[in-house]
Amino acid sequence: MPPVVKHLGGCAPAVADIHDQWRRKKFLLQSKFCYPGLDGRVRSWLVASNENPADGPLKLGCRLCLKLLGPAAAVKSRTLAAFPTASPEMLRVHKLMRHEQQKQHLKAVEMLTGDGGCAPFAPSKEAFKKVWSDVRRRNQDADFKEKERIISWCLAESIRHFQRQHLKKSTCISLSQDASQTRQLIRFASVDDKFECITGVLGPVKNVNTTSSV
Repeated sequence: MPPVVKHLGGCAPAVADIHDQWRRKKFLLQSKFCYPGLDGRVRSWLVASNENPADGPLKLGCRLCLKLLGPAAAVKSRTLAAFPTASPEMLRVHKLMRHEQQKQHLKAVEMLTGDGGCAPFAPSKEAFKKVWSDVRRRNQDADFKEKERIISWCLAESIRHFQRQHLKKSTCISLSQDASQTRQLIRFASVDDKFECITGVLGPVKNVNTTSSV
């Protein structure tokens, strides 16, 4: 028997075996390794191609990592983004968990969602409430990471937007200045025609020549 024929004859049972293993474990694995979509649906990032043995070797991959890298870069990747040929080892839970903890996958989960394309995930309401509470209490022990700093900035911008909208429709505005050495802080109070009053800070001014307070 020619070596090539002998080799192909030995591969055929292995190919059929990995397809059979995938059919038996597919539901369990895809139910375990999921991510939330913006539409509220939960999808699995673990997908397969060539599920029919007649189409060729089974290939397993991560749809999120593929979207993050793009098809051209994913081919060169050594991760599931490249959709490598499946093996029994790849179907082990601890192997898939290892991929799920990789920086590339975590970045993909943070940046991508659903089958409809890319969209940023919004932090939860609880995350906004925690940052807001720390800011209000001026918690000096709060260790703000990059995510918390961005949330703090979003909260500040939201407040500024609300204040601007109120100032546009205000019927009366009063300003007060608080100076210290070369710095000056300008505060305001605004009331509209419905007698709704808000107070806030317009902002600091540097290089002020006076040290008096008004």
